[in-house]
Amino acid sequence: MSKTNRQYGPCLRNRFRAALVAVLIPTVPVFYVGISGGLGTLALSACKGNKSDKDTAAEREKAVIAKATPLLGIYKITKTTHNPKVCTAEGAVLSDEGRDGFVVLVMGELMVRKALMAYSCGTVAECRKHVQKWEGGTFHFNFREITKGKLTGAEYFTGFFRKSVCKNGHTATSTVVSEGTGVTITVRKIKVSYPANAKGHCDTRTARKRAKGKPCNDLTVIRTKKIANL
Repeated sequence: MSKTNRQYGPCLRNRFRAALVAVLIPTVPVFYVGISGGLGTLALSACKGNKSDKDTAAEREKAVIAKATPLLGIYKITKTTHNPKVCTAEGAVLSDEGRDGFVVLVMGELMVRKALMAYSCGTVAECRKHVQKWEGGTFHFNFREITKGKLTGAEYFTGFFRKSVCKNGHTATSTVVSEGTGVTITVRKIKVSYPANAKGHCDTRTARKRAKGKPCNDLTVIRTKKIANL
């Protein structure tokens, strides 16, 4: 095995796993957890890099862990609002029917870096199971960066293929902040629809290009109160 493969093989495999899903199975709607930069450049620089790059990444990870640790716990969702048109004001309060009523905040790993994970759950007992492994729910978010003092995450979605058009693709930015006795999670999306490519495929790269520079047009705010530690 070459030195390069020994050093970077496992890391590169992790970095490209999500990208390969979008490339090899492009007709399937794909959520891609947000990481800035081109995929190839990102993977190589993140796995190789120089000492200063690694030091900076380690410092950022430590900062995320320090900011996330006080938030760890189980929370009851007290109110969720959704504005599907603009992000300048909150929308109507959503019904609790058919939606998970709790969320657990736990440290996890995303693309070989520590991140704060927010997993929805139907009961406190289910939340405790999610601490070990999330088994699905109404929503989940990750926060692996700090932007303007807030824990933030990003997500990209290809959209759904409908009659040669990719419907409701989006880029999304999420934040989580401590408020009162709980946390508030805010998700801002830029939704776009765009023509599928010549092969009839939708992809996150095109969705991101279409969304660039456009105003946020979908706002969700989830308010909670803490009810238990992990």
